[in-house]
Amino acid sequence: MTFTLISIPNLFKFRNCLSVILIFLAINPFFSQTAHKFRIEGDRSFEKQDFSSSEVYYKKALEKENDFKANYNLGNSLISQNRTGEAIEAYKNAINSKKDKITESKAQHNIGNAYYKMDDYTNSIDSYKKSLRLNPNDNETRKNLALAKEKFAEKNKKNINKNNNDQEKKNNNKDKNNQENSENKNQNKQEKQTQSGLNDNKMSKNEIDKLLKNIESDENEIQKRVFKGKSKSEKRKKDW
Repeated sequence: MTFTLISIPNLFKFRNCLSVILIFLAINPFFSQTAHKFRIEGDRSFEKQDFSSSEVYYKKALEKENDFKANYNLGNSLISQNRTGEAIEAYKNAINSKKDKITESKAQHNIGNAYYKMDDYTNSIDSYKKSLRLNPNDNETRKNLALAKEKFAEKNKKNINKNNNDQEKKNNNKDKNNQENSENKNQNKQEKQTQSGLNDNKMSKNEIDKLLKNIESDENEIQKRVFKGKSKSEKRKKDW
């Protein structure tokens, strides 16, 4: 085994390097304490329901240290401001920096709550199931899962009824249109028949002239008969 002798200049350099490392280790807890301080300020603001301030503190903490608590509590601050989509992303970031199954199950539980709030029951159910796989003894998650399944069934039922009503309305409109078209066809047919009847009843000029002659002849005949009657009457008066 060989050993390397360290000369005085090399030893000096080694000590300088060691001093730098020790200084860094001394400073690093300062940064951790600062992140911890921001988290504490965030928790205080959250308890006061000052969610916008707690959001700022948690984000500052994450700038110093990306850990589960800051991401998780940031998600709580965001969902309290009805920024559900951003809250889901924060919870997912918390899962990526998770410590253990229990903490991850809490994040999955809150993701399920966020999707439930968005009426996205499919993803809500999926998140609750993931949470229960990590922590099967979580009765609150199991209860929320049952509620999400119930809401999912109600939503599907409403969609089915809506589709049936829309189809029935569509069929009724189709029947109504067919009936109107049928009535219009019958009306047009009747009008054509009436017009055809009028055309059939039209008389030619020769027929009209012939009819007028017949009428004139009948009138002349009637006048002759009346004249003869008058003659006979006058004769009777004369004889009398």
